[in-house]
Amino acid sequence: VAGKARVHELAKELGVTSKEVLARLNEQGEFVKSASSTVEAPVARRLRESLGGSKPPASDKGAAKVADKSLDRALDKAIPKAAGNGETGSSAAAPAKPAAGGDGAAPAAQAPPAPAAEPPPVSDVIGALKASAESASRLVASSSGYRAGLLGSIAASCTASYQIALVPPGPTP
Repeated sequence: VAGKARVHELAKELGVTSKEVLARLNEQGEFVKSASSTVEAPVARRLRESLGGSKPPASDKGAAKVADKSLDRALDKAIPKAAGNGETGSSAAAPAKPAAGGDGAAPAAQAPPAPAAEPPPVSDVIGALKASAESASRLVASSSGYRAGLLGSIAASCTASYQIALVPPGPTP
């Protein structure tokens, strides 16, 4: 049940016995019978604060961070391939900084921007979308709840995108 925690889980997380958690909850005016009873999220938060553990369990967050990092790595690999120029989007979009000794001269004094690169071949875009869809699909299998739904949507979107015929811009014959 989302938003609820069992007393014995809270005790394990906080490194105390279930009896101590039950006693503290009863002191706070919460009626709980046993270690298998559940408490609402605000009650669990107050208990954590009163017993010195102000954060929820790190094990769930650690797994989520690992999943986020693997998705980030997959996207970092796929995006430069799709762009075809080997640069990441963040370095290409970063604004130019004035020289260290400069007085912040106007940006117009800088060199003109490079001409726009050719769009990547359709096969590269399709390959990147397929890789993204496969990566998101793998992550869905190891996730649950909101994260799984979000990753499922990403996988479906990528799959739909590479199945649609990609037509280069320009006049049609």
